[in-house]
Amino acid sequence: LRLSVATMNAAYPGPKARAIPQIPANPTRELFTQLPEYTEALNATNIMPVGYDFKYADIYSFDLVKNYVFLITGTKRAGKSTLMENLMLTGLDRGDEVVILEPGGERFARIAGEQSLLHCTDGQGVYDFLARIHGELLRRAGIKKACLARRATDQEMFNAAIENRRIDIFLGNMSDLIAMLHNPE
Repeated sequence: LRLSVATMNAAYPGPKARAIPQIPANPTRELFTQLPEYTEALNATNIMPVGYDFKYADIYSFDLVKNYVFLITGTKRAGKSTLMENLMLTGLDRGDEVVILEPGGERFARIAGEQSLLHCTDGQGVYDFLARIHGELLRRAGIKKACLARRATDQEMFNAAIENRRIDIFLGNMSDLIAMLHNPE
């Protein structure tokens, strides 16, 4: 049987069948980013590769047309920070600007230092970043408002939005950020 299959494979001139996907026993970011599907997902503007789909072992990606704000929750040591770090690296692979707002925290200091990311850990840093992008956010809100006024589809709004450089903002701890923003000092 093996000899017959080998003979048929050697004689077949067409493309080889795609291997059945499987999640590696010890998955790493390096293995993940070497997959052709990862590169394909990076080149598609409407999705962001996140990790493996456990059901089919394919790459799972966020649909950026329908979802552009993500809340990552879970119990302690469930992998939230690892997922966020992987999303940061994926954003960098796409050429996005990646910013970390982490008032009073240092959880993401290592990746911020290694990747030269803006890492705002105090009120002044957060204020400076928000002041820097304020005008840009207003301009982008105007684009979205114009799309809504002409009853643009989600895809049309997304296409208008991606004409701008993506800014991926990661919050180390939303509760701490909200408390800091509402602090009268």
